[in-house]
Amino acid sequence: MRLDTLGTLVDIQKAVGFIADDTVDATFEDFLIDRRMCQLVERNLEIIGGG
Repeated sequence: MRLDTLGTLVDIQKAVGFIADDTVDATFEDFLIDRRMCQLVERNLEIIGGG
């Protein structure tokens, strides 16, 4: 595996972990009303998507 591919996979793994950690026990309604939670999920999805 190329080194840059491995780094990308590590970044994706971290982003997924951040989303899981920061949304644990949150309901969808909690998500919708919490601007910071929305932003952190959006940012980490950008990382996962390569954007």
